[in-house]
Amino acid sequence: MIDKTVGLRTTTDIVAYITATTAQVIAGKGVDGHDLDTVMRRMTSDRVLSQIRAAYLRRARDGQRRPAAITKVGVSLVTEYRTHYGI
Repeated sequence: MIDKTVGLRTTTDIVAYITATTAQVIAGKGVDGHDLDTVMRRMTSDRVLSQIRAAYLRRARDGQRRPAAITKVGVSLVTEYRTHYGI
């Protein structure tokens, strides 16, 4: 695995990173009907993006460090997606 640094300067950058990374994880499982295009289309609805932003901001406001907040929001998002779509 290659280590990389991602420049996340704004909340919008963070929301985009969480969305894209989570979509790749879900699509990477190879479940029929959940390819990357489909997952990204579902994850980039206004409602979902607003929920991701709110979840991240809530964690940041509570003093959680950025890497931990990003990871926890991503894990929650995977869980919610799996529950919602029954996979």
